[in-house]
Amino acid sequence: MKKELALNFRKYNDSELDEIAIYICRKLTNNEDHPDIEPLLAPVRITAEQFQHARRDASFGDTQKILIKNDLKEKLISLLRELGEIIQLKSKGDEWLLIRSGFEIAKPPKKTVLEKPREFEVLPGKNNGQIILQAKRVKGAKAYLYQYTPGPLRADNAWETVNSTKRKIVISDLPLGINFFFRMAAVGSRNQVVYSEILSRYIA
Repeated sequence: MKKELALNFRKYNDSELDEIAIYICRKLTNNEDHPDIEPLLAPVRITAEQFQHARRDASFGDTQKILIKNDLKEKLISLLRELGEIIQLKSKGDEWLLIRSGFEIAKPPKKTVLEKPREFEVLPGKNNGQIILQAKRVKGAKAYLYQYTPGPLRADNAWETVNSTKRKIVISDLPLGINFFFRMAAVGSRNQVVYSEILSRYIA
């Protein structure tokens, strides 16, 4: 898998961002692995120094100085991100070059394997022709599919589908006197779909 740099600097507080900027500038100064990057460090270094001073000035609670500090923080975040993008482009995924830049390597996204919906239930609603479908929340699920079809159940049955982000829905106006079959599915990232068992209920 191609390595990339972690360029989300907004997650850091002022002190952390200050330390990161100083560290990156120090790592890229006279860096033989990135000899053409040093000329680009000047605006980062200058802004980092200005941000340091602004942090101290803002510590006394002056509103105007806090605004100046926040503006410099935004500028520093932007400059670091631009610098990281240039290094990432020039490094072409070479892990050694990325590590030597002083930037952190982005962690690969965790792959969540969806589990089958547990404790799936089909319950009668308050009104005739009304059914409640529910199950326990599935970790990693982005949405749920609720499906139903009238019996008898065959391989070629057409399932009606209701999409929802909730683990419980109410289906109304089902025709009375018919045995319906129900199932649900958890939907995850990368098109993961995991179905529950199929349950039936006579609609009264």
